[in-house]
Amino acid sequence: MAKKKLAFSEGDWFNVPLRRGKHAIGLVARKDRGGDAFLGYYFPPGDPDETAEQMAARLTPSNAVLICASGTYGLRHELWRMLGSATWRRSDWPIPVFQHTNAFGQTFLETYGDEDVLLPIRVQFRVVDPRIPAHVVKGGLLDAGAVEDALWDRLRSQLLGPRSSST
Repeated sequence: MAKKKLAFSEGDWFNVPLRRGKHAIGLVARKDRGGDAFLGYYFPPGDPDETAEQMAARLTPSNAVLICASGTYGLRHELWRMLGSATWRRSDWPIPVFQHTNAFGQTFLETYGDEDVLLPIRVQFRVVDPRIPAHVVKGGLLDAGAVEDALWDRLRSQLLGPRSSST
């Protein structure tokens, strides 16, 4: 089966469905030149009638609850609905340094360039503070389900209220 051609670009906003009918908002911050992955910034939901331009004006990198590289499955199979595009400047949405811990417990800091979200341009072995900032994901490329799970973990209490801690 041929891979569906994707029509998305940097600066496009999309909806990520979560459990219990809830959702989060995503932004394509970098698109891999091969079209198989992208870097996304993810946010809590806003007003359902909000336009992409309004989201772009309201949300900043510091508002993100998750930043990660992801495959395009959710977008390609239209599980993640496109919401539109907005005025876009790459410099406003930098690629952070990611922390990755391998199966042996060794921690690395990974730096990625603007043109390839799959291949780090620098990897440094470091002893890193185990209290990782909330927006950093351990690991490399996340699939759609892993992104949805990470978002649910970060947003569950906000979306359901503090007393609803079960899945």
